[in-house]
Amino acid sequence: PGGQNVNKVATAVHLIHRPTGVEVRMQESKSQAQNREKARRLLTARVHEIEQAKAAAERGDQRRSQIGHGERSEKVRVYRYQDDITADQRLSVKFKTADLLSGEIGPLIEALVEQETARRLGEL
Repeated sequence: PGGQNVNKVATAVHLIHRPTGVEVRMQESKSQAQNREKARRLLTARVHEIEQAKAAAERGDQRRSQIGHGERSEKVRVYRYQDDITADQRLSVKFKTADLLSGEIGPLIEALVEQETARRLGEL
């Protein structure tokens, strides 16, 4: 009887990646082994693509959370030169502007490190 070998013989392959639910069906060649290999490569590529998209989305979310909105209300420090006061909005602490501008930023950094340490301990 006529017909091509690919239509007569069970050469089709259907692979499923269970963790992601990605499915691949392959029925291109006359050999089941070749179809299986092609399907495996295609499935690996699709799963890798999904993982990379997830990682890129996660990186984007982290960047957005670090950058903020860029609005005017997102000020970090207010410098009032006439009063020689610098107020850090994150810490609710005031420093002498002259000291900060002369390079004495140790107290500011220490306060920021303490605040970050307290925040991380609070998350645990």
